[in-house]
Parts: sequence; structure tokens; C-alpha cells
Amino acid sequence: MAALRENSPWSISLGRWGGLNVRLHASFLVCAALIVFVFSRTEASQVAELSILTLGILFASVLLHELGHVVVAVRFGGRVDRIMISPLGSFQLPQVAPQSELPVALAGPAVNLLMVLMTAPLLVMAGAKLQDFLLTPLDPQKLVVGGEQAWLVALRLTCWINSLLLLNLFPAYPLDAGHALAAMLRPIFGSRPAVLIVATSAMLLAAGLVLMACLLPADNRLIPTWLLLALFAVFLYFNARYQIESLRAADAEDDLLGYDFSEGYTSLERPLDELPRARPSLFAQWLQRRRTERQQRMRQQELDEERQVDVVLIRLKEYGLEGLSSQERSLLNRVSKRYRNRQRSN
Repeated sequence: MAALRENSPWSISLGRWGGLNVRLHASFLVCAALIVFVFSRTEASQVAELSILTLGILFASVLLHELGHVVVAVRFGGRVDRIMISPLGSFQLPQVAPQSELPVALAGPAVNLLMVLMTAPLLVMAGAKLQDFLLTPLDPQKLVVGGEQAWLVALRLTCWINSLLLLNLFPAYPLDAGHALAAMLRPIFGSRPAVLIVATSAMLLAAGLVLMACLLPADNRLIPTWLLLALFAVFLYFNARYQIESLRAADAEDDLLGYDFSEGYTSLERPLDELPRARPSLFAQWLQRRRTERQQRMRQQELDEERQVDVVLIRLKEYGLEGLSSQERSLLNRVSKRYRNRQRSN
């Protein structure tokens, strides 16, 4: 199954890597700008080099995190053709059988934990103090020390960044541990209650983080700790709301398909003004607009590709398959697969 069911409009394609379509989420670019800003406001020299090194390590760590999900998903019979790179991971697991969701969810954080366990002993042997950045990951100290060799700085950044990626072990959506908790609760309570429990716990966790942020003393850091906690709380809260709204939308569809026709079809012929109308929330309306816009974009993309096929077929007739570029071959494969799916559905 695909890791992501559609291309996010807030992402860009990095091409196909070993058969996987790798996409970069816009939030990663925001994170890149933030990293450059932080280094530029500190006393560190070589701002550009440090920024590039930090971004490279972050990208590689997230990529390894996602490949952990992919490898385990394939091991359990899933098919993955697309992954998303964002600062904390893709937040959407490969689709596998329900009984396989738990190991797939935990595979990503396991990779980051392994990276921490591999780099920590090397740093200790080099004389670094792990407590400077592992015990206070939001306020790391001595990550970059002037005059140090580049490999030691890279090792320290690798250990710290992978420890931050262990935030995925928070039991809340859309983090990996949230999916793992839902997978453990599903056999006991059922699918829908499991999602509601995890989403509700995420809201409670968000409230606790906001309270903690309010109680923290003021500091003089460039990015205060209370602000980071508050932003993380907002992130968890709105993702939990999204899960609940998605459940409500699914329930509405189930109610329509499960309509009781025991009173005859005339029960559907009542005037519309006599039927109760539940006004959807603003968030649900926003979700519906997003779905409609995404469907329109995908349909327009399909139409554009089908127009391009005629030109590619002419080139194929004149020059053969060897005369086509890799992009043209991919276009033919996509359109051909789309036509076959339409014929099967008919």
C-alpha cells in the first residue's frame, strides 16, 4: 500500500529514489529557515557550513526514520511507493493490515533510538558530556564548540537530532506512538473507540503542555522553551481535532449508506426544510473545501497528462522506447495504469 494516498499540495517532489517517490514537505523548508536564523544570531562562526551540516543530518535522520517504517511495512506484506520528509517524519504510516500496524509504527522511532545508542558511546570516548544536550534537548548546550573538528560536531548534532525525533514516542496523533497506541487498543475497544481514546488523550496532553508552558519561568533564549511547548501543544491539539472530525465524516457516510428503507422510498421525499440539518463546524467545512480542491487539482493533473500522451506516443512511434526520456516513460506508465484501473472498475 502507499505510504501517502495523495500528494500533499504543501510538498515538492525530490524524484524517485530506488523505486520510492520522495517528497519534501514545506514544513522542512520552514525548519531550514529557522536553523539558519538561530545560527546567525549566535556567536558561532561559519553559519552557512553549520546550517548545511545540521540540515543534512536532519534530512538523513528523518529519511532513515521513514525507511524504518517502509522496511517493516514491506516485511509484513505492505507495498510502499511514496514517502514524505518533514521535520518529525511524515505523520502518516504505510497502510498495512491492522495486526501489523504496531511494529510498523514503532519502526521509525526504533531507528532514531538506534542512532542515539550508536553515537552516544563515541561521544563519551571523545570527552563530550551527553547531559549538556540529551537531558535538556530544547535548550542544548555545547552542541557547537569553536575549534572542534567537523566530525565531532557532526556526531554531536546526530545524537541530539535523533534524540529530538524520539518525540514520536509521545502517545498522541499524528506521532508514531499515537498510531501504536491505537493499534494496541483496537482489538480491545474496536477501531472507532481506539481512535477517539488516542485523540482525546492527545488533547489532554496538549492542555498539560500549555499549563507547563505557562508555569515555566521566563528565559533569555532566542526561542523560549515555553514557546516551543506551546507550539507543540497546538500541533497536537489540531491534529487530534482532525482525527475526530474525520471520524464524524465517516460516520455521516455510514449513516447514509445504512439508511432504513422499511418505511418505503416515500420517506425520502419529505421537503428538505422538514429534515433536520446539522450545521458542520468551521473545521469540517475547511476540511471539505480542502478535499474538493485536492480532487480538482488531481483531475486537472490527469487531464494535462492525458493531453501530453499524444505527443509522447508520436515520439514513441518515431524513435522507439529508447528515444523516450525517463519522465516520458513515467508519464506513459501512469496513464496506462490509470486506464487499466478504469477498465477494471467498469
